[in-house]
Amino acid sequence: GKVALSGAGDRLTGAANVALSQVRSVDAPRGLAVDGSINATLDDATLRIQAQANDDVAVRASVDLTLPVEASAVPLRLAIVRTRDMSGQVEIHGQIQPIWDLFLGGERSLAGRVDINAAIAGTLAAPRINGRMDVAEGAFRDNATGVSLNAMTLAGRFDDTTALIETFSANDGAGGTVTGQG
Repeated sequence: GKVALSGAGDRLTGAANVALSQVRSVDAPRGLAVDGSINATLDDATLRIQAQANDDVAVRASVDLTLPVEASAVPLRLAIVRTRDMSGQVEIHGQIQPIWDLFLGGERSLAGRVDINAAIAGTLAAPRINGRMDVAEGAFRDNATGVSLNAMTLAGRFDDTTALIETFSANDGAGGTVTGQG
C-alpha cells in the first residue's frame, strides 16, 4: 500500500491506497478468501473511503463513504467529526459467507446469496441507514444457542427507525419450519 500526506499550517490533504489479496478470517478455509482494495482521499474537511472486496466468482461488496474531518498539518491532526454530516453507499451482492466471516464471524455464521443496498447519511453520532436486504438459499448458525436455520429466504427493508421483514422462511433441518411477513 501507499500513503501520502501534504500540507502546511491548517491545511492537510492526502491519499492512501491498499490492495488486499486472499484476505479471510483466521479460521476460514482458503476458498472463502477475498481480494479487494481500500482507497482514501483526504481533502481538508472530508475523508472519502472507497473499498471493495470480491472473490471473482461469488461475491462483490463495495463501500463508498465520505466522512467529515478536522485536519491540519501543523500540528499534525486528523480527526473524524462525529457531529457533522456524512454520506455513503454500501452494496453487497452474491455469496455473503466470505464477507460475514471476515467481519462478523466467530460464534455465528451466515451463508447464502444476498442483495444488500444501503444509503448512509446523518452523523456518526446519529447515523441514518436506509436500504434493502434480500437473502436466498441462506443458512444461519448461532453456536452459542444452537440455533440453526436452513433454506432461509428473507426480503426486507430498513430505514432510520424501522426494519421491516416483508417475507421470511427457513427450516431447522429436522422438520421444523418458521415463516413470517410484515
